Amino acid sequence: MSETVYRNIEQADAKSAAALEKECLDTAWTEDQIKNLPQQAFYMGAFCENTLCGVLSAYFVADEVQIMNLAVSDNFRRKGIAFGLMSELLTQAKEKNCCFITLEVAENNIGAIKLYEKCGFSAVGKRNGFYGDIAAIIMEKSL
Repeated sequence: MSETVYRNIEQADAKSAAALEKECLDTAWTEDQIKNLPQQAFYMGAFCENTLCGVLSAYFVADEVQIMNLAVSDNFRRKGIAFGLMSELLTQAKEKNCCFITLEVAENNIGAIKLYEKCGFSAVGKRNGFYGDIAAIIMEKSL
């Protein structure tokens, strides 16, 4: 596999990003939502041979980061792309002097939970019914 390139999602990438999110997530952002993200939004893409294969979105608010979505196309999973996207976010969060990062993950999404734990996140709470019948695990990482 060739080198993965990580860069900010641009307007021209919005259609591909929306399609990737729709493929991977139950509640995906639309092309228009992606094109109109506020300035404090972080939206990073992973590109493999010029094909968008993963995205990570988050909001920077004061000294905090809230991860919104992380998605990797089926054909590119288990190749370190999600970890690479998380590493890019952690680097930018530290550069912006953020103190911590939070996220919610479905309690049955074991692969994602393991990824977040590998990145240094710990479970700090639970939201029952957050994803319909499935609870969300609230995870946090101090920087």
